[in-house]
Amino acid sequence: MPRFIIKPERDVDFYVEWSTIVDAPIRWAAADRFPADVLPADRRERADAWGTSAWDQFFGWDTKTLIVANMGDGDFYELPRENLRAWLDALGDDPQNPDIQQAALDQYATRTKED
Repeated sequence: MPRFIIKPERDVDFYVEWSTIVDAPIRWAAADRFPADVLPADRRERADAWGTSAWDQFFGWDTKTLIVANMGDGDFYELPRENLRAWLDALGDDPQNPDIQQAALDQYATRTKED
């Protein structure tokens, strides 16, 4: 499953398209801002019910952290699920800017440790 939808907060009309290929968000917005083929009714219903559109409930309500990579310095980070919305908001108007990505990761996530 290369992409799925995550709903950061139960009662908020806000969804995130997440890529498991790059371990990062692709887009995020209210439901009506998504193309119909990305957030069809069945995917939205699963995200509303489970916190994710993934059938196995990957990154669902019970998931404590998400792994983020390929942003900022490109390292791997653990992002608490509860920080997902604030982290996305911190990316602001220029979410492709590596400096802004890094600042948001430093504020809301933890770099994973190498063995």
